[in-house]
Amino acid sequence: MSATAVARAQLDISSNWESVRLAYQPVHHVACRQPAGAEALLRRINPDGSVSGPESILREVEDTQRDAELAYYLIGMAARQARVWSQAEWLFGYRVGINVSPKVLGQSDFAERVLTILQQESCDPRNILIELVETHQLPNYQCALQQIRELRQAEVLVALDDFGAGHSNVGLLSTLPVDMIKIDPVVFGSEPGRREIQIVSHVVALAQDVGAVVVAEGVENERQWNCVEAAGVDYVQGWLLSRAEMPDALAPGWAPTGSAPCGCWS
Repeated sequence: MSATAVARAQLDISSNWESVRLAYQPVHHVACRQPAGAEALLRRINPDGSVSGPESILREVEDTQRDAELAYYLIGMAARQARVWSQAEWLFGYRVGINVSPKVLGQSDFAERVLTILQQESCDPRNILIELVETHQLPNYQCALQQIRELRQAEVLVALDDFGAGHSNVGLLSTLPVDMIKIDPVVFGSEPGRREIQIVSHVVALAQDVGAVVVAEGVENERQWNCVEAAGVDYVQGWLLSRAEMPDALAPGWAPTGSAPCGCWS
């Protein structure tokens, strides 16, 4: 697809998603507890100005089969935010993660369209992380694999999300080239002990074997933090440190100490 065609498509899409926004939940480096990235999370601005979750948007997408349309719109939105934060010169090594469904990833022009959007938004590909969700439903596997390879070749990072929840993702590690594994909190539970530390340690070892870093999601208390820290997890995401906020509420003082995010991101 040409750059002109992509721009025209984005213009048409933006008129359909005027109430859609992205909130951002920081991801913190375990070694210093400073933010090193953030996951973009879908939100809707209601007529009364209140903010609601993604449920109504996702139902609309499912009913109208507009998965790809919304995905590319959100990637453009995340790219613009990443560019703004990067230009502020306090986001060295920063990554903005955006969720992508298997259906969209399996499109033969997915990587091309993503890279075109990043170019149009003047966003460094190294500041974007594509998070693969529901990978147990991955259709068009060979095509999806090619899209991942093209993205990583352009220095876009790729993460395997919700690791350990539902269907196992372990088999994918031998075939999907990913830079990051995001562990679902079901792996370590709300009150983890020695057994959970051992389980998470095994996941960390698997990640290291394939050259990936590990993020523990859903960390809400110190016991969970102590578990994933003891297991050697690289990054933590969860309410213990930061909730998801609209971008104007995050910069520049969103780190626990009020300082800029760390530059430890791999």
